[in-house]
Amino acid sequence: MKAYLPEQLFNQKKGHTKTEQWLLFPLWRLILFFSVLTIAYGLCVVLCEYIPQMLAIPVSFILVALVAIILYLNALLEKRPLIELNLKSAFIELPLGLMLGLATFSMVVFIMWLLGVLQFEGINNYSNLLNMFPLLVLAGFIEEYIFRGILFKLSEEMVGTWIAIIIQGAIFGLVHAPNTNATAFSTFAIAVEAGILLVAVYMLTRRLWMAIGVHFAWNWVQGPFFGIPVSGHDINGFFETTVQGPEYLTGGAFGAEASIVALVTCTLIGLLLLVKAIKIPGNVVKPMWQRNALLKEH
Repeated sequence: MKAYLPEQLFNQKKGHTKTEQWLLFPLWRLILFFSVLTIAYGLCVVLCEYIPQMLAIPVSFILVALVAIILYLNALLEKRPLIELNLKSAFIELPLGLMLGLATFSMVVFIMWLLGVLQFEGINNYSNLLNMFPLLVLAGFIEEYIFRGILFKLSEEMVGTWIAIIIQGAIFGLVHAPNTNATAFSTFAIAVEAGILLVAVYMLTRRLWMAIGVHFAWNWVQGPFFGIPVSGHDINGFFETTVQGPEYLTGGAFGAEASIVALVTCTLIGLLLLVKAIKIPGNVVKPMWQRNALLKEH
């Protein structure tokens, strides 16, 4: 399906009362939605670590439903369809995202193996492929809802595409800073490599499905598949792997995503996709003050 062009909405003033226009101011919605979702997500992550896996699944779906409701309310306020979660697009874009995420991080692992800093020691039980599955699904869905569907979209509406990319990437990196084994470099790496790649994927369609697929596959491939720590969390994988070498090449205890290999590989792929996204006419949004000035001129 054709990408949704944000400026078509941002420049549209007709059909909204003064009260609705005040409520539509992106800063108010950003503070409200981001605060509610961040608190709810934090509570859900804590619960998923301390309750049985079978209970973690319904808890995760409750949070997914909460975020979907918030996205729907936002679209209702803007008097538009819920483009971000268009179900017809999911059947194509979600598998594409899964394949992109799988290919991207497999490439990181392959380069690390070529450099001799990662070794394959054997194969474990296939049941390891399901390790932390509910939490990984939750992270893929909810973090994309929050960071691309809410934070990036509303920041972009207010300060424009380029500043919004920096904002969502920086905050995405910072929320991973408290993770186990996190370092200043891992925070920077996540902000750049994931911040650029995931927002570029989102901008290609202006829907969340591809970004969700990339995010989930990114985590699943390095953890349950290759047995590499995911953002500082150890996960037993289908493959038994070990890393040995300088931390800037291995990522250390935080995992491969904190390595220079992942930083360069994922950032380059993200930049290529971003170039493709910005070539779509109307896909780069000017800051609100520039749009308002243009409206006054007309």
